[in-house]
Amino acid sequence: MWLLRVLVIVVLGLSGTAWSAACSELPVLFVVQDKSGSMNFDPDGNMATTASPSKWSAAQAVVPALATQFNNRFRFGAMMYPADTAQFNCNTGTLKTAVSDDASAIGTSYSTALAGGGTPTAATLVAAKSYLLGLHLTTPAYVLLITDGLPNCNVGLNVNTCSFTTPTCPNNSCGLGAKDCLDDQGTVAAAASLKAAGIQVFVVGFDPSLTTGNNLSVLNAIAAAGGTTAAYTATNKAQLASALNLIALNTATCCRDACTAGASRCGADGSLQTCAFDGSIGCTTWGSQSCGASKSCVSGACASTCQDACTAGAKRCANQTTEQCAKAANGCTAWSTGATCDSAVGEACVEGVCKATPCADVCDNGATRCGPTGPQVCVTITACSAWKDASACDAKTACDEGVCRPTCGGSSGGCQTGATCVTKDNGQVCVPDSHGAPKDGGSSSSARDGGSGALKDIKAGVGCGCQSVDAPSLVMLVALLSVMWVRRVRGGTRPG
Repeated sequence: MWLLRVLVIVVLGLSGTAWSAACSELPVLFVVQDKSGSMNFDPDGNMATTASPSKWSAAQAVVPALATQFNNRFRFGAMMYPADTAQFNCNTGTLKTAVSDDASAIGTSYSTALAGGGTPTAATLVAAKSYLLGLHLTTPAYVLLITDGLPNCNVGLNVNTCSFTTPTCPNNSCGLGAKDCLDDQGTVAAAASLKAAGIQVFVVGFDPSLTTGNNLSVLNAIAAAGGTTAAYTATNKAQLASALNLIALNTATCCRDACTAGASRCGADGSLQTCAFDGSIGCTTWGSQSCGASKSCVSGACASTCQDACTAGAKRCANQTTEQCAKAANGCTAWSTGATCDSAVGEACVEGVCKATPCADVCDNGATRCGPTGPQVCVTITACSAWKDASACDAKTACDEGVCRPTCGGSSGGCQTGATCVTKDNGQVCVPDSHGAPKDGGSSSSARDGGSGALKDIKAGVGCGCQSVDAPSLVMLVALLSVMWVRRVRGGTRPG
């Protein structure tokens, strides 16, 4: 049987040399994970928050990532302790993931486990040794012990003479009795037993309290008994990942091709993964790279997260609005809005361009009238004449004869001097007297107010200083002057 080497990782580091060899069967990297109640706090011992996650959440992310990264160099398994989390208990750890080639099983075990309870490290290491030896492996095996505190849960210790492991319970004020006694000797003996069976023990302490003083001395003693001299320590998620990666790199003795060189695939995080030969280990491995902004991995290639909506430079019509296809900021083409064609002046959108269309004059250029919102003027812009809104009348005016005039009657009151309140189709408005408005304020429908022969006042409002003379009066004046001139000629008097 191959010599078994156990790595006990209570978060420690390890040194070694690079290797390069292929193997038909992978060695075993067996994780022994402490999930005691203190793992629910952040590394500083405070309540975990989104900004400062718990040590348990860090382990849940780091250890499965390790298994994925090294899945072509180890077969993985995992044991967690204590066995249950219903209360503070000292139950020996149980097998969570049997040793196999399926690295994803590690992730499943961590995602479903909860932290809580004591730290029966010694008893769990003994159980790990028994499990590994029972597999009758023909390849090397290693154990990774990851812990955030000192070992306890040995009820055989003397509560009157032992040191306690819970800082918040001086003089055993928490009432845990021998469960809280430091079990350093028992854990050192368990590590030494693993080494005697050919299993090296690597220890990684994941907590600031384990980096100095007596606490670090306990971890160093466990590591030395396991054949690895000293423990690694980590105080955050990044340091934990670094320590575990270093241990795995320096422990691996052979590898198996993880893929076919040149192959590509998409990672769970949307990155592009490509397979290449790694000369430092002698096998192919998956490497990852980001696809960059506005892109993600699709079917083993980086592709834009958007899709072209059209061909760049193309034009089209959306009703009476022109649209043009152009590249957007995300790198894909999209339709952008252009001009709105004016159908009132004979324009229509044709193949994405406003063009004049066959039309007919609807009014005399320069004429005025009242539209739905106010005065309109007849203009010719493209090809034919059409009515265009000139302005809108406000709430105190109404359109009459193509201009906005003040309203009158009711709450509006009367008109200013020189204008008369006249009832029209659109209500009562003040009409200048020069337009022939009746003096009694009645309704007027004479040609002087709206007939085709009227001289229209193009000024809005009331109080126009000009005077209008209608056509009949002008004719009578001319006739009178003619008669007078004839009489003077017949009487021998010529006009001077």
